[in-house]
Amino acid sequence: MSRTVAVARVKGLDKTSPGYLREHVRTAERRGLDPSYLAAVISFETGGTFSPSIKNPVSGATGLIQFMPSTAHQLGTTTTKLSQLSAEKQLAYVDEYYRQIVAWKGKLQSLEDHYLAVLGPANVGKPPSAVLYSSPSKAYTQNAALDKSGDGTITNEEATTPVRGIYNAAKKLPPILVTLDDDGSPSPGSGSSSGPEGAIGAALLIAITAFSIARWKTRGKLS
Repeated sequence: MSRTVAVARVKGLDKTSPGYLREHVRTAERRGLDPSYLAAVISFETGGTFSPSIKNPVSGATGLIQFMPSTAHQLGTTTTKLSQLSAEKQLAYVDEYYRQIVAWKGKLQSLEDHYLAVLGPANVGKPPSAVLYSSPSKAYTQNAALDKSGDGTITNEEATTPVRGIYNAAKKLPPILVTLDDDGSPSPGSGSSSGPEGAIGAALLIAITAFSIARWKTRGKLS
């Protein structure tokens, strides 16, 4: 039995494969995410390329959601290995990353929280005025262009506005229709605590607070 899911036509999504589109929707649905919101996050993080190998030369962040080297390590892999995967296969790591975030923070409701889960998980669920970065810090310097008010701080609202812009632009276009063939069997990974490459384990959930905070303190952005 098949069903069709409409996904916002964000920049670059129409260049991906049918296999990617199907797995993208399944990944979002497994983690209670909005597939259009997830697409907007990936579009922004990859500069509209949806490339699994795109790399930030400053921070070393790589791939669909710009995995930091420390994050890749916690997920049982490396950024080099991630860059060698297809976009469709790299979604397994996007899936596992969001699984851990949802286990920590609960269901992600807004587009902004879908993105903050990647950029600064500690700020998920906080109001738009909450400060994400402040000067002086390396993270602030790397993201100073987001400080539209010029007050030396970057708020949740300022940080997420570009992703909101990508989503809003896509909503003006016809959506991409993704057809899924559902056979009633459990989705891969649902109800399982193991991620890609076997046992990631509960240690990731324990460590995620520390490494995520370190991640957004040291991370650069793609230009």
